Amino acid sequence: MKVNVISNTVQEFNGVRYYLCGRYFQKKGRRLHVAVWEYHKGKVPKGYHVHHDTDDRSKNDIENLKLMKKGEHLRYHTTTPKHREYAKNHMLTVMIPLAAEWHKSEEGRAWHSAQGKRNAEIVKAKPPTIKICEECGHEYETHSPKVSKFCHPNCKAKALRKRRRNLENS
Repeated sequence: MKVNVISNTVQEFNGVRYYLCGRYFQKKGRRLHVAVWEYHKGKVPKGYHVHHDTDDRSKNDIENLKLMKKGEHLRYHTTTPKHREYAKNHMLTVMIPLAAEWHKSEEGRAWHSAQGKRNAEIVKAKPPTIKICEECGHEYETHSPKVSKFCHPNCKAKALRKRRRNLENS
């Protein structure tokens, strides 16, 4: 059974119309190329993806499809220069603006607030670590031993001023 191309944005297969949604032809989240593969070859095994062999996502006939291991497929789409350039442009023009918009939304702010509270609970559930302040040499307790270097913001500021003076004098 062949895919019937109706227009640049509509294709039909096995009596079902699929519409261009993003970069793939889909119907209610089901991708056309996967439906074609499963009609001709059976269920896609776990850990595998259906790949457009010519990289043309508008060609959904079985002759243009092949099965690839998930990792191999993802590596293919992230290592070829053409795909790297596409991904970079897609991130800059689509994904980053969408993410920025979401983070400003009520939902995004609520998510960050809840996430911050969860993180604080996780950090406080761990026993504190004893460290030595790099500036004054006093012992102090911290819940962030990988990033903590100073016992107090005053010690941190004092160390920063010393570094700046040393840079000016060198």
